[in-house]
Amino acid sequence: MIRYVLRRVLASLRDNPVVSAITISTLGGAAFVLGLVSVVLLNVEHQAERWTREAPVVAYLAPGASDRAVEKLVASVRGAQDVDGVTVLTPAEALARLRESMGERAWIFDGLEADNPLPTTLEVRLAEGPAEDERLRDLSERLSKLPGVDRVEGGGGWLEAFHRVRRWLRWASGVVALAVLSAVALVISNTIRLMVYGRMREVRILRIVGASDFLIRVPFMIEGAVYALAGLGFALGVLWGGLQVLARRNAWLAAVEFLPPIAIGALALVFIVLATVASLLSVQRCLDEPSRSQS
Repeated sequence: MIRYVLRRVLASLRDNPVVSAITISTLGGAAFVLGLVSVVLLNVEHQAERWTREAPVVAYLAPGASDRAVEKLVASVRGAQDVDGVTVLTPAEALARLRESMGERAWIFDGLEADNPLPTTLEVRLAEGPAEDERLRDLSERLSKLPGVDRVEGGGGWLEAFHRVRRWLRWASGVVALAVLSAVALVISNTIRLMVYGRMREVRILRIVGASDFLIRVPFMIEGAVYALAGLGFALGVLWGGLQVLARRNAWLAAVEFLPPIAIGALALVFIVLATVASLLSVQRCLDEPSRSQS
């Protein structure tokens, strides 16, 4: 039976090259959109995680804090939840860093060494874990309530705006995925219906000789899965090749990550299941039509 099914599938693909090409290209276009959105979302997620980890929460201490008070505060912060490390920046070190960042214009800060207006600061790094944007905001709020802390920066501003964009992108990606998968199911369903109508005489003969509905359906179901996988493979190949070409022309695109194997496998599994179910339903509707017309 397996040999018959495979032979039947290959014969159908060979006998309908135009329909096969149109179907695969249409599915490839839909899969390309889904793959592109997935790549964008993957890189945004990874970049958000990196920025959240690398951008510390900066706590500015109140002026006049003694060394003992600073040590006590640092010990308290290091023992807090979600804290990976704490770096103490003295006023002199903060001024040196500021002068270094200004480059040739560092002379602006000449003369401030004797009367340094910068406070002692604590740079607090967030520990790795889930929901980093929420934990960063929570850490900022907890630090601002500690005695001796004048103000806190972190978990807001541009980073918070970036996290809002990330949340919006997640929602938009879900909508795009739903639309693409619906389009895939519709294309597969209509293609398989055309195939069934084109081989209806063969289907009737199979029924006359006693072939089971399962034997009739399976070749069409496998056809649908083959179309889906071919379209997905075509789309991912074009997407990967396009990223490679762009990466050679733009250095910053070289850091763009492609979908990992597990994500590609998950997409392939979703496409196979969706195509198989859509093909099964389409074949069943076509097989039921003669029965209804005869009754």
